[in-house]
Amino acid sequence: MEGIGKTRAFLTEFIIVILFFSLSAVITLQMFLAASEKSGKSTEQTSVYLELQAMAEEIRGNGIKKELLSTGSTWENGYCYYREDFSVCNMDEAFYTLLVKEMASQEREAGITRKIQLVMLTADGKEAGNLGVCIYEPDWRAKQ
Repeated sequence: MEGIGKTRAFLTEFIIVILFFSLSAVITLQMFLAASEKSGKSTEQTSVYLELQAMAEEIRGNGIKKELLSTGSTWENGYCYYREDFSVCNMDEAFYTLLVKEMASQEREAGITRKIQLVMLTADGKEAGNLGVCIYEPDWRAKQ
């Protein structure tokens, strides 16, 4: 009889240890999944802002062009469309949409100051990111 009591105690302890490790494994797995999801969102957000920054630098370097606000080779009515990997595509394949909006402009004797808002939208219309740009376009014909 004494051997049966020891065996039961050992099996009970063994089951408790297995339950403890199972619970630990579930919690650890949930933490890894949450970290993976956050990493994916962070990577996506970084890509969105890198693309917005690239467009802002292009606008700052070359000025605002009519095709950015109307039509052009990759622009359709002020929109530029991107796949998930941020390669340019047409509207039917778009996962992201970049919208360039001119918020305000102020003409002066020596040129124009423009405030531009770059907005990246997801396929479901949610805003993925935005970036404001202020540029100055000098009028080289102005009196010196």
